[in-house]
Amino acid sequence: MEHSDEVEGLEEAVDDSGGRVTALARIEDLEQALDEVLLELRQKYVLGYYPVDTRNDGPWRPVRVEVSMSEVELRTRAGYID
Repeated sequence: MEHSDEVEGLEEAVDDSGGRVTALARIEDLEQALDEVLLELRQKYVLGYYPVDTRNDGPWRPVRVEVSMSEVELRTRAGYID
């Protein structure tokens, strides 16, 4: 692929933010992909995290989220920069 480094960087940024990439083989697949995204957004819950010991010193702080329900698909950010 001509722009494989750029695509890889974009996919990494999307993954780091808790998102996902949907690759489309044909432009005709766009409507179905959009319908799936809209359905997912209607079923999404958002969990906020506010650390109590912020130091604002700049290091990466990993965050791990777990759920006990096996049928739940969980997408999270790996952490944040303090």
